[in-house]
Amino acid sequence: MNDLQTPADAPLKHSGPGVASFVLVVFFGLLLLAMFGYAGYLELNTPGGVDEESVEAIVAGMVMIFSIAAMFVAFVLGVIGLFVGRRKRLFAWLGAAMSGLLLLFTFLIFALGMAQG
Repeated sequence: MNDLQTPADAPLKHSGPGVASFVLVVFFGLLLLAMFGYAGYLELNTPGGVDEESVEAIVAGMVMIFSIAAMFVAFVLGVIGLFVGRRKRLFAWLGAAMSGLLLLFTFLIFALGMAQG
């Protein structure tokens, strides 16, 4: 049988976009958290503060931007996974919720940093 002819009592599979969303949010969420920690470490351990044009600062910033873009992709995939027909939606909910919360947290941290200086 193909997917269009599955019986009603067959166990449901997980949503593909939902699983992709969850995997993206876990990987890039941890990477983003690591970059925030690394940027804080650089700021605290560099006399006079981090030079914004240093290689370390540029790489950390680019990784953060790439991770934020991946969070947007994870959020969109999570929302798409919620509307895929006859599939389990657990990973779609987790991916959409976690990426949305991480995006909100990230923008709050950036707003706090901009307000301070």
